[in-house]
Amino acid sequence: MARRSISARRGRLRMESEGKQLTYDQNFCLASTRGPLKLASWAQGANSGVEMELWTTEPGVQLYTGQYLAPPSPGLEGRRYKAFSGFCLESQVWPDAPNRPYFPQATLWPGSTTMSRNTGSDCLNSDPVSVFQHLLR
Repeated sequence: MARRSISARRGRLRMESEGKQLTYDQNFCLASTRGPLKLASWAQGANSGVEMELWTTEPGVQLYTGQYLAPPSPGLEGRRYKAFSGFCLESQVWPDAPNRPYFPQATLWPGSTTMSRNTGSDCLNSDPVSVFQHLLR
């Protein structure tokens, strides 16, 4: 398996390269700790222009491009979805945080509380998303 370096510092991730769909199951580290609500990501459909934003207080966002989607039952309006029919943006603490004390902590001890806020706007569309923009602020 070939390794590749992924950086969103330029503001864009391509979802397709040389006619091939690129796969992502990647966490992007936004900050070293939870913080105020801020824009974490923005995506736009290449053909339709449909947009989606994710705002979060979490220090990371996981991008999954749906390469393993193959549900046996139909979805909306009876559509059958296949690999790359969608993608997921999941706000979270960095992966492996419980094992790395210098990462933002994910452990919730008995009697403790935590709060996270996420908001966004999205629109359902069958158009594949070809551009993912991740804003580092």
